[in-house]
Amino acid sequence: MTRILHISDTHFGTEVPAVVEALVKQEATLKPDIVILSGDVTQRARKSEFAAAKAFFTRIGAPVHLAVPGNHDLPLYDVLTRSINPYRFYGKFFGARQQVWQDGRMAVVCLDATHPLRHTRGETKLESARDLLESARRAIGPNGLLCVAEHQPLDVKMPDDIPEILMNPGATAKLFSHYRVDIVFSGHVHFPLIRDTHKLFRLPRHFIISGAGTAVSRRTRSNAPNSFNLVDIKDGGVTIALHVYQPGGDFTIAQQAVFSREDSGWRGA
Repeated sequence: MTRILHISDTHFGTEVPAVVEALVKQEATLKPDIVILSGDVTQRARKSEFAAAKAFFTRIGAPVHLAVPGNHDLPLYDVLTRSINPYRFYGKFFGARQQVWQDGRMAVVCLDATHPLRHTRGETKLESARDLLESARRAIGPNGLLCVAEHQPLDVKMPDDIPEILMNPGATAKLFSHYRVDIVFSGHVHFPLIRDTHKLFRLPRHFIISGAGTAVSRRTRSNAPNSFNLVDIKDGGVTIALHVYQPGGDFTIAQQAVFSREDSGWRGA
């Protein structure tokens, strides 16, 4: 079994210390193999915020740590830095904005959908994404499990969040389907969403969407407390459990979805 801890939108600079400690404690109990942080690591892309986020990240004991930048990881008010070197602190603390991790049987492709000239909207850079997906699929073979992490989502639960969907969702979904992507990890809207793509897109092969809420920030939304998704991959099936924070306590399971693989791709039970 492979276990993935999917967190997002930590927004360090607005973190709640009690929630941070609860998540570190929960991670030690759950013992994931991989942790994925799908963007908005910080609130204002300040060096001190990235340092705090990195310190938190190193407390997570998973053997593999992966992250992608979100729109908040570019400076908003420091116009000069945003123009000249917008990703300098992200790169210093978290490394490459796009990369492939793989172990021969599964791969995670990390994609950067941000742009210094846009405030919140994300767009998949299709050409570079194609190259990374090709490399990953070649490394793990036709039957290996292929995942993608990207900050902005392909779908949202709340109608008000529709403008925050990726700018090119159809083209992105078709690209992912072509390379037989299995799971896409995203965040951005602070409202979790776990589903397959059957009712979203017409695709030759469908995949799973794991949309995470905000893990440790005080910037929660109504009916969406701090949360994370725990993904278990075992015997050809995928189970995703949404864990939500109980004030003054721990994270507990609020929702669980089970997916199986068929000829048309992944489908939720």
